Amino acid sequence: MKKRFLFYKTITAPSPFYFVKELFFVLLISNANIAAQAYSLKGQMWGSLLRGNDPPTGRSNYEESWGYIPTLSFERNLINNSVIDLEWAYKIGKVYSGDYSIVTLDAPYRIWFRYSSDRIE
Repeated sequence: MKKRFLFYKTITAPSPFYFVKELFFVLLISNANIAAQAYSLKGQMWGSLLRGNDPPTGRSNYEESWGYIPTLSFERNLINNSVIDLEWAYKIGKVYSGDYSIVTLDAPYRIWFRYSSDRIE
């Protein structure tokens, strides 16, 4: 849903996934049991620059992209040598052609959950 404001600035309403993501981080930080366990926050950043030979009229022949994938990992040892681990990653980035943003990368990237013990994984 787009809304118009003064000076014709266009903004979009946050997606429902945005609120789920924020709630997840609040619960992670505020819960002493989860925060006391082994977890890590890491990420991967990338960037690139491309030069094209035949750009559209009025566009730059250079295209740059950048992005970041923050990753949250959690692991907990249970009784009887059992382990639960979880990893969640989100992809954020932009692609520019000259001074114009042509693509926005904003989507879940990876999530997995694993239970392992002496007998199963």
